Amino acid sequence: RPLAGLLRRAAALDLRATTLDLRNSGDTAGDRSRVVGYGAYAFEYAANAHLTDAHRGRLRDAARTALSEAAGHGRLTPVTLNDYPLPLRAIRKTFVTLEIEGELRGCIGSVATVNPLVVDVVQNTFKSAMQDPRFGPLTVDEVPRIEITISILSHPRPLQFTNEADLVERLRPEVDGLILRDGGHQALFLPKVWHQLPQARQFLRHLKAKAGLNPDHESGTLRAFRFSAETF
Repeated sequence: RPLAGLLRRAAALDLRATTLDLRNSGDTAGDRSRVVGYGAYAFEYAANAHLTDAHRGRLRDAARTALSEAAGHGRLTPVTLNDYPLPLRAIRKTFVTLEIEGELRGCIGSVATVNPLVVDVVQNTFKSAMQDPRFGPLTVDEVPRIEITISILSHPRPLQFTNEADLVERLRPEVDGLILRDGGHQALFLPKVWHQLPQARQFLRHLKAKAGLNPDHESGTLRAFRFSAETF
């Protein structure tokens, strides 16, 4: 119960939990018939949390390999999790954005937290390259020109608001990612979209349009969730 409470509170505070190491007394004493287990975990504010440069490099390499396999063979080699350190095996949701000379070439991500981080990145790289309905499948000739951006999403937290003006006031430009839901309509903007839409009202109205809603749409059933993201 204390651990469950800790994890619930961590989600409410937008803390990112990462397993750093797992050991047991058999690792030092040698006898594994009866052991005591130990875990080391980090809780960081997601808005400021970041992987080490080495871990980011491992993810970039995995994404680049997935890109080449997607374009060259139309398939992926399954990820061997034990080849990756524990922080890259944490259960996370991600978005992968592909660009060529600053122009979007694909962007797909996860809305549920179900995969280890490296698996989610590899799968979303493949989907962005081959399954984004806005573009045709990526070609081998395009692969060397692709720039890959990875975003690791935090917990979505509900925003309480009374109307559009109130919601606009609650948004934090360049910090918040935003999810809108109303009935069967849903859309998401990553925090990096603020670079293209720097005004909060403009950001919100474009997201409504992306969700298939009128930019002037207001209703008692519209729900908004904020999240942060580590993007590199």
